[in-house]
Amino acid sequence: DRVANRAALHSELEVRIALMPVAHWTSLLATAGVPSGKVNDIGEAFEFAQQLGLDATYARLDSGVEAVRQIANPITLSKTPAKYWRPPPGLGEHDDDVRSWLATEWTRPAT
Repeated sequence: DRVANRAALHSELEVRIALMPVAHWTSLLATAGVPSGKVNDIGEAFEFAQQLGLDATYARLDSGVEAVRQIANPITLSKTPAKYWRPPPGLGEHDDDVRSWLATEWTRPAT
């Protein structure tokens, strides 16, 4: 019975929420003590990180050549900062290893 009217409630909430901008709802919810925030697309997430003074990406030097920028670890710890040990593999770089591992795993009897 708790979910009997879920679809109707969902539709009604969508209509009402669309009447006001996101800032209105996040302010209203914050005043009520409800944690909330806008759901960002990828570009907006990076912009938001920049507004907060966070560097959401990193580039690692590998053999003297700068690697493609990657997503940084979002967790910052003062005593144990994130370390990036190696760059991501190139396209197809580990294909043979993965195929070999899959062949071994799929043919191994279950224990």
